[in-house]
Amino acid sequence: MNSFLKKLITDHPRLGAALYAYKHSADPDYITKAMQTDPEVFRFRCLGDKNPDRNIYYIVMGDRGDGFFAEYGRLLMYLYVADYYHMTPVVRFTEDYLYTEKEPVNGHTNPFRYFYEEPAGIEPSDAEQSRNVVRSEFVHTLNENIMRERDGIYGYSDRYIEIMGRIDHKYIRLNKAVQSYIDENLSKLYDGDWNRVIGVHFRGTDYKRGLDGHPVYAGPAEEMEKAENLLKKGTYDKVFLATDDKEALASFKERFGEKLLCYSDVYRAEGDTSVAFSNDDRPLHHYNLGLEVLRDMETLAHCSALIAGQSQVSLAARITRSGRGDKYRDLILLDHGIVKNGKNPQHYYNNARK
Repeated sequence: MNSFLKKLITDHPRLGAALYAYKHSADPDYITKAMQTDPEVFRFRCLGDKNPDRNIYYIVMGDRGDGFFAEYGRLLMYLYVADYYHMTPVVRFTEDYLYTEKEPVNGHTNPFRYFYEEPAGIEPSDAEQSRNVVRSEFVHTLNENIMRERDGIYGYSDRYIEIMGRIDHKYIRLNKAVQSYIDENLSKLYDGDWNRVIGVHFRGTDYKRGLDGHPVYAGPAEEMEKAENLLKKGTYDKVFLATDDKEALASFKERFGEKLLCYSDVYRAEGDTSVAFSNDDRPLHHYNLGLEVLRDMETLAHCSALIAGQSQVSLAARITRSGRGDKYRDLILLDHGIVKNGKNPQHYYNNARK
């Protein structure tokens, strides 16, 4: 190598790295490790002197523009990685998280803490001053133990439900304000036997758009028929409906009347725009959107039966119930397939967030 090129690389180290990458582009070990496509590669950083006896796995997420339980599902995968490698998880959601507010909520500016306790009791401010810190990378969620139990975004094995149920039970704890809110709302909604309640989740709004990679939309008729058939068995008395869609709610009310349970204060939408991207003048609107869907999921997990299409909310209910050592007595999951060659979801998300 001539002196001019040596000086150029010394003055511009990124150029040197690029030349090295090009030289080793045919080396699979280099590609998977140095180029960070290997889920088992962790980069430790020393950020201070705190927690010298712990390996901190610092989970920073919430910037993908996804809904509440899509983010929750990704969080569980990160927590699985931390647990598998015996690291201590610390979680921070960014300001780009869809449910972020401009002011503190429940005493916290970290949107994760609006709803949950820190898994290990360590706040992000301490993680950012700790001795041994690994920051989460999306590639870590491609861990072989996770991937072999998944089939795309909406396909999960029973084993996956069990694994993530254990992770949920071990690490996910609602904060006191949210736990009290949910307990109070459950008792107000129904004071009978939840073992005799059918939970139904119906996802409308943006599913109607036919977004590429999303479940094929089907109206509420099939779910109503399934619920009616379970009621006829005599082992259930009520139907709890969780939905983001005003039209679906009206259909269920007409069909089930006094047998229908639902929360009256949920922000629901008409048409085909997700409520996650909505704006409203009510105080803490974005936080309340998250709180309402979290309450819906927790209520579904209390029911003894579940009827749902493919959705992140119903998946979370199955995981949560599994983590508590329970299974649904009746589980009916409707699968109409996944949209292929549909509308570009990223284009929709970008426009919806404006």
